Amino acid sequence: MSAPTAVRTALALDGVVAGYGQDPALHGVDLVVPEGAIVAVVGANGAGKSTLLRTISGLLPTSAGDIRQDGLSLAGVPVEERIRRGIVHVPERRQVIPELTVEENLRLGALWRRDPAERAADTAEVYEFFPALAERRHRAGSTLSGGERQMLAIGRAFMAHPKVMLLDEPSLGLAPKVVADIMSMLAWLRAEFSITVLLVEQNVRTALSIADTGVVLNLGRVVATRPAAELEADEQLRHLYLGF
Repeated sequence: MSAPTAVRTALALDGVVAGYGQDPALHGVDLVVPEGAIVAVVGANGAGKSTLLRTISGLLPTSAGDIRQDGLSLAGVPVEERIRRGIVHVPERRQVIPELTVEENLRLGALWRRDPAERAADTAEVYEFFPALAERRHRAGSTLSGGERQMLAIGRAFMAHPKVMLLDEPSLGLAPKVVADIMSMLAWLRAEFSITVLLVEQNVRTALSIADTGVVLNLGRVVATRPAAELEADEQLRHLYLGF
């Protein structure tokens, strides 16, 4: 019998402390994100979820601890280089460039990529999954609905050829049907392109429904890491930290 294949680690955080000014929002966070997995980080407001993603993407510096991608430390690596290494951050509030068209926003995501044929193929993939964006490809971002802007933000991140996609509250304020479409796309990105997804969500049930692993963050500390289905089934933990 052959030995099981070892699971590679896409991201590893070891004792990470980070925050704003003199007030840390993360207190010694340890986290392992396996390659090709969807990991959902859940918790109440103020738990440090957005700070976690901003620290991984390089928007916030660490004051202690280390973040490693594929075993290599990201200490001192600027945001732009992290993107080139495949760490792409989709921030909260669907941040697209409102003056640019849908197509121009997608092109912006692929700005550093050299092969025009690859860029065209990836644009076609985005339009195939989100037909609404294809219909509006020449319209300005400012004319899109909230759901369409979120689709565009994720599509633009895909255009950067991510290895790891960091998503901050992608379901915030969206209709259930749109949320379902977005979660389906995240599952598709993992299945078709082996993209690792680190998903921050307050919509706990939705996040855990597509995740392999759930991580509960509370006041800047990891209090539980479990298989997603097991975490959702833990009534005591849900009542204590997740409010349902």
